[in-house]
Amino acid sequence: MRFVIDACVAAKWFLPDEPYSAMALELLRSATAGTTGFIVPDLFFSECGNILWKATRHQRLTVGETRAAIRVIEDLQTVMVPAATLLEGILQIAQSYDRTFYDSLYIVLPSNSRPIWSRRMRSSLMRRRRIFRSSGSAL
Repeated sequence: MRFVIDACVAAKWFLPDEPYSAMALELLRSATAGTTGFIVPDLFFSECGNILWKATRHQRLTVGETRAAIRVIEDLQTVMVPAATLLEGILQIAQSYDRTFYDSLYIVLPSNSRPIWSRRMRSSLMRRRRIFRSSGSAL
């Protein structure tokens, strides 16, 4: 099974004091065991790097821990989807449902994957489920 994740999920792998970090670690363990995989947009890697940089800057991680985290992210077996290939679909979702362009990117990523929503998207999860149900798509 493949999961769509964003950088907030990946950050929880290295910041154990974050909410839901235990669940995120289970996903990582499953991915490293080869039983699950991840689908990510191309900006995922830059976002992860920025989160880790900020955690280092705020002394939540050491420089060495940040380097190790970067290596874990680099070694992940991910399917990276270039956002540029999805722009029309992203715009359609964003305009039709008054969602941000960024959030709509995660909705448009392959529909045969089970999405893992970021914290910022969690508040609108129920609304999205209604959208997908009414369109006949499955989450």
